[in-house]
Amino acid sequence: MMKKVIIFVIIFGTWMFDSERANGEVILKEQKYDLKSIVILGIGGGFSSGSDAFFDVFLNEFGSTKRLMAIMPTLSVGTKVTISPEFRFGFHANFQVVSFSSSNGQMVDESGLKGYRNLHQNFEITNMPLFLSLDYMPYTSQFRTYSGLGLGMVVINTKWEEGVNSTIEQDSRIGGLNYDDTDIGAFGRVYAGVELGFDKNYEDFFLGSLIIEASYSHTVVSADMFNKVRQQFNPPKESLNQKVNFVPGYLQLSVNISFNFNRKVGSSKQRNI
Repeated sequence: MMKKVIIFVIIFGTWMFDSERANGEVILKEQKYDLKSIVILGIGGGFSSGSDAFFDVFLNEFGSTKRLMAIMPTLSVGTKVTISPEFRFGFHANFQVVSFSSSNGQMVDESGLKGYRNLHQNFEITNMPLFLSLDYMPYTSQFRTYSGLGLGMVVINTKWEEGVNSTIEQDSRIGGLNYDDTDIGAFGRVYAGVELGFDKNYEDFFLGSLIIEASYSHTVVSADMFNKVRQQFNPPKESLNQKVNFVPGYLQLSVNISFNFNRKVGSSKQRNI
């Protein structure tokens, strides 16, 4: 009797193992080919203190002690596709606008020049990063964390206007539109966030998750922002020959909502019943 029980247990265990292995293969196939995608919309704010290189020149040659300390409102849209239980691949576009103004006076007492200048500077920067991302998700549940890396390009339009009121006769410093151009450069981002699913089965509903994300972004741009204004300095200033990046990096906090517009892409489900 004991032998029959042992034989039965062995046969039953073997059958269960083969069955679980077969089911595991089917599930593995589903995970391999059943790609789930989401669309993300978000708003946020970026904080930047600007470029050291630019504001050193701004202090020494323009006399302004004010430095950019700005919150940049941000709109974002993106899509992410789950390529494995731990990883997601995405594409994103952000849109940011920041403005900065400064006013100061200059007492001038140089050879052939004597008087007072009142300077007013106004900057408007539009920043649009376009980048690919790779998320790492240590676990999958209704409430989950993730971190990742983004790489791409950034399109920056910078407009710099300067007003000059001077008591100096025939002053070469007349101000005007010092810079109005679009520059393209490299963009990188590191980020981490938490996703709060609106439902336990968040992937099965149109409204997916509330997402809170913190990030640091860095841009590599070389803009000849002093190209026009350096012609107003006599004698020429060597520091105005350099190219600068007005907003090289910024911290950002954003709130996003995900939508399951297309939950399953290229699905090849196979179920053994």
